[in-house]
Amino acid sequence: ERLTRGLAVHGRMQQATADRQVAKRCKAYEGERAAGLQEQVAALVREGKRQRAAFEQLRAANQRLNQDIVAVEEQHRVTQQQLAQARSRIRNLVRLKDAASTKPVQPQPQ
Repeated sequence: ERLTRGLAVHGRMQQATADRQVAKRCKAYEGERAAGLQEQVAALVREGKRQRAAFEQLRAANQRLNQDIVAVEEQHRVTQQQLAQARSRIRNLVRLKDAASTKPVQPQPQ
């Protein structure tokens, strides 16, 4: 009976030691896992910041392009207006030329 109790105590001590070792390993694993997750989060934050900066650059470039488009459209409108005025002047000159060529030639006084 002493031997049986001694073996039982020895078995419980071995189990307790094994449980402590498993707990240590679990704690170490959890610490490594937490550190790995923290690094993943940090990497995602860095990538998010990089993407945000790239987005801001693209948005600024887009605004500049939109301003350029408005300026080009305005220049086009002015150019079309000037072109229409020039065509009108040409038509008027052609009319004046035609009118002048249809007048009878007057004899020059001598």
